[in-house]
This record gives sequence, structure tokens and C-alpha cells, in this order.
Amino acid sequence: MSDHLDADQLARLRALLVEEGRRLRARADAWNDDAPPPGGDSQDRAAREAGARDERTTRSHDLRRLVDIDAALARIDAGSYGICEESGEPIPFARLLLEPTTRHTVEAQEELEAALRREQSEADEQPY
Repeated sequence: MSDHLDADQLARLRALLVEEGRRLRARADAWNDDAPPPGGDSQDRAAREAGARDERTTRSHDLRRLVDIDAALARIDAGSYGICEESGEPIPFARLLLEPTTRHTVEAQEELEAALRREQSEADEQPY
């Protein structure tokens, strides 16, 4: 249970999550799924391809963000929002305001990132 957050704080955080989700869903609804018009010279085609790649990257990011938002809202409903999934410690309200989908305290996030860097470093050192 997220006892360290009061009802007003939870309501504020929920509103932030809902609004961001609404904005991302509206952007997703506006995505143009039509194929780009054929023709043009090689620069036109390259520009269209670059634009399509950028749009796919944005879509992918937005969809991952929506999953995170929905998961955070589910944690609020379940009463587990604002508790670090690694340490079990409360996540400070100020951190949640900055990143309402976060699942970790700063300290736990730093430890996770350090472990990932170590794993990547070890993988880089492995012969092929």
C-alpha cells in the first residue's frame, strides 16, 4: 500500500498519467497509415523514408509509454503505486511528479543501471 502518498497526491499523479495517456492516444489516432505517394527523385524518396522511420520510432516510443502509463494506473488501483519494485522503499512524491511511471527509487535505478553497464561491459569483453 502506498501509505506515504496522501489522497491529494495520488489524485494529482493519476491526473498527470491520465492526461499524458489521453495526449498519446490522440496522437496515435492522428497517425497517417497511408503509404507515401510514389514518385519523385531519390532525394524525395530518401526524405519520405527518413520521415517514415522517424514516425515508426515515435510510434514505438509512444506505445511503450502508454504501456507504462497503464501499468502505473493499475498500480494506483492496486495500492502498490509509489513503492520501489526493487527495494520495497517508498518512492518520493517529488520523483513521482517528475516521472509518474517510475517503478524505482533513484538509488535502486542507479543500481540497476550500474548492473546493466557491468553486464554490457562483460559481454563486450567476450570473444566471438
